[in-house]
Amino acid sequence: MGGWENFEVDARRAAEEIDRGHLASSPFSMQSFSDSPVLLQRCSQMFWSHYYQYVGEEPLAFPASLDNKIKVVYLSPDFANHPVAHALENLLRSHTRTKFHVSALYWGAGRAASDYDRVRASVDEFICIDDMQDGEVVNICRESGFHIAIDLAGSTQSARTALFARRLAPIQISWLGFLGTMGHKTYDYLIADPVVIPQHLQQFYDENLILLPCFQTNMHVGSECYREVSAHGTNASERTKIVFGCFNNGYKINPLCFGMWARILEAVPDSELWLNDESESFRCNVTREAIRYGLSADRIQFRPRLPIREYHHRYHKVDVALDTFPYNGGVTSTDALSRGVPLVSLFGQSFQSRMGRSFLSQLGLEDLSCSKQEDYVKRAILLGSEAKVRMEIRRSLKNSLPGSFLFDPFAFRDCLEAALEEAVDLYRAGRAPATMLVTKGRCVELQADLPLCPQRQ
Repeated sequence: MGGWENFEVDARRAAEEIDRGHLASSPFSMQSFSDSPVLLQRCSQMFWSHYYQYVGEEPLAFPASLDNKIKVVYLSPDFANHPVAHALENLLRSHTRTKFHVSALYWGAGRAASDYDRVRASVDEFICIDDMQDGEVVNICRESGFHIAIDLAGSTQSARTALFARRLAPIQISWLGFLGTMGHKTYDYLIADPVVIPQHLQQFYDENLILLPCFQTNMHVGSECYREVSAHGTNASERTKIVFGCFNNGYKINPLCFGMWARILEAVPDSELWLNDESESFRCNVTREAIRYGLSADRIQFRPRLPIREYHHRYHKVDVALDTFPYNGGVTSTDALSRGVPLVSLFGQSFQSRMGRSFLSQLGLEDLSCSKQEDYVKRAILLGSEAKVRMEIRRSLKNSLPGSFLFDPFAFRDCLEAALEEAVDLYRAGRAPATMLVTKGRCVELQADLPLCPQRQ
């Protein structure tokens, strides 16, 4: 991470190879290189064809349920101390238990059992599949009678996508862990929203879409966060330096991002940039890049990763959060916003490059979401230079956070459950999956208006 000498050459070569039909990158890695939805879809389709040539029989009989509950199982390697777990905890706990039975299957060797306590307490059934072969897991899922299986890993490094290729449940959904198409219609649905996947880009996703008001659920924002928003300006005014912060994973940081950040730091002389302390090589490479741009090495500060409460408290000392591109921040971005920190984001055409725009739109801060690099730099410089502008945004956040869908896991639950019930109704009626728009807990099927969205055959 942070070694960018050949970044542009490698990115261009990978794109050219994929255009020629050669699988030159995994879909997950490609998301850090490319913003092209055409290229990303092609990469996912090629990856699927290469590694998962078999597909489970389809359709499965819909399992009987003695209590008429819909049985949902979430699968992930990230149910320990991970942003996915933090984001999901309230949702898992608040699922309507009179309608849904909620299970979780997890893997991740080397984790202490106690690391999973919070998620374990939030579900009805928690099963470790670390030592199980794929066939055994498939049998367990089918014998358990799950109606819906939700993949929270997708094409990421620790995924077990082969399980879904063999079909774990009648309805299979991709969500949250991998922000793009899986490249095959064995996934019936992808959870998204109308900002990350607007209508003119839906043709680049092989799944049908569940379009919620916002694709990401977050922890509830309580009074502690509001106090932090109120106090932030006071704490910031006591400091002599302006702090720009980006706590996204290091693989999301690239020469394009750092070039913009260097221009921002140069224009705001009394400022510094805080990044996660990823590794010694990451520190050396980033510092070397800073010096290449004429910046003093001490303008870049590397901060150790912290337990979640201490990590949230760190935002007291950050004035402006800077997003990455083409792979935007997810939970890290909403963490910043929930603590009253303005976020400047650059958006493009792909799912992963439009997350920041989705979050900011939910809070009425679309002006901080930029389509051009020049505008991104200007917005960040303005925020770094003008304390009054920063305070206005913090006041806006204080007013908008309490009623925002973005930080209301119960409103999110209502919309998600409405979508899951609609998906079940379609399946029981013998109908193909359909793209649906969900607002205020109500679904509207959009398939008739979107002929380019593929249906399962």
